[in-house]
Amino acid sequence: MPVIEALTRTCESLLTNLETVLRQGPGGGNPRAVQDLLEKHLQGGSLELPEGCYSPTPKSYGRHLLHRDPTLGFSVVVMTWGPGQRTPLHDHAGLWCVEGVVQGRICISDYELSDRRGDLFRFRPLRRVEAGVGVTGCLIPPAEHHVVENALPRETSVTVHIYGGEMSECTAFEPLEDGWYHQRRIPLSYTNEP
Repeated sequence: MPVIEALTRTCESLLTNLETVLRQGPGGGNPRAVQDLLEKHLQGGSLELPEGCYSPTPKSYGRHLLHRDPTLGFSVVVMTWGPGQRTPLHDHAGLWCVEGVVQGRICISDYELSDRRGDLFRFRPLRRVEAGVGVTGCLIPPAEHHVVENALPRETSVTVHIYGGEMSECTAFEPLEDGWYHQRRIPLSYTNEP
């Protein structure tokens, strides 16, 4: 899976600082320290991403692999959200994630698993947050169920996501009748794959 080769100076700085923070953290790093670091790098719109990360894809939001660290195990993914694009309700396969808004606005709706009957799941909405440039969030399992969507009806939004591993699949939850959901494992790929 290809990683974007031509990183900007500000991306290289973020990656260097991430390595430092994650080496200091116990057992795979400290997501809250990663969140603080990402927030500093996003202040004033100062994180410049490679050019290809700003163009939306027509069918679904774009996932661009910016960096995968084989030693520390973390990965950095840029997501590009065209108007109306969103994820299904999904989990993070047990991985922590820190995300931040680079351009535009996104909405994040968090859910809590409230009931399970075999292969059927019911969720309770917890909160819905709209975030603009520079705003960061942290997702730490087991609180890992959410929907992410572009909050702008006619513009592209761009987010950066730092994972405590590589998220190559997740569980998506498809709504059924009476508030129940059915789960489906879905493989995740990158827009910049050949």
